[in-house]
Amino acid sequence: MKRYKLAGNLFLATMVFVAIGCDSNSVVDEEISAVNQDAAESIAVLQGEDTGGLMEEVQSVFEAAQDGSVDGNGKSTDFFFSREYDDSTGTWTVTRLVELGEPENERYLYHKRVFEIQFRDSLDNPQIFYNTSGNLASSIEMTIVEAEGVLITPNFKAEKESVSGNFLATGTDTEEITVNGTYAREGSHTLETENAKRTLDFEMSVNVIDLVGPRGSRRDLSQKVSGTIEGEYHALVTFERGDAYGEREIDRSFTIVIEEGEATITIEGDRFESDLQSGELRAQAS
Repeated sequence: MKRYKLAGNLFLATMVFVAIGCDSNSVVDEEISAVNQDAAESIAVLQGEDTGGLMEEVQSVFEAAQDGSVDGNGKSTDFFFSREYDDSTGTWTVTRLVELGEPENERYLYHKRVFEIQFRDSLDNPQIFYNTSGNLASSIEMTIVEAEGVLITPNFKAEKESVSGNFLATGTDTEEITVNGTYAREGSHTLETENAKRTLDFEMSVNVIDLVGPRGSRRDLSQKVSGTIEGEYHALVTFERGDAYGEREIDRSFTIVIEEGEATITIEGDRFESDLQSGELRAQAS
């Protein structure tokens, strides 16, 4: 009788252990998905065209592949552009500044970039313009040397603390060009509601792989390109709700497949769809 009782107790203990283990795994899975969701939302913003993300950065490379791309200086109410050529290096230094709205408004964008552009001929030698005496540049290299930026929308604020990048466009003497390169960014994203506040202090680095699109194009470029992005994302997330405070770290590798304005972000098996133009996460993909 005791033997059966012992066996019964052992069975019960085993089932309790299994049940606890399953519940524990479920909680862990939910926590992992929540972390992946946080990362995906931030990564989506960092790629967006309208949010000053990676798509906005590479626009300058695609736009450079046309006549007059670095001609003249100019400014308007919300836009400033200047350039200077260095004969010794065969490189243009270009400053681009966009400011929309006022800092105290609900919506505000301040975006400044200083980058270097070099046009190269078919022998990989520098030439002064994209079209130099009828010879179109075969490739264009762009390097970000200085960056500042703030994005404010209702309940959301993004600040760029550090941005660097190097992009090489090839086939720039054809209708479609291919861009490869590296891009890194540090900054913060703050989401604030009536009851809570969440801040992500992040670092992101990516490799841009065979991003293909039409040359000379800037407007709505995110709707016209296809390619792959692979990267690493690290963030310290802090939560504040009333007197409650918490924090956690996120370390994730991710892959983004871009096609027809859609970005599919994959993080540890979880897939998320985002709008590449707005930088908004749409939903978790099945």
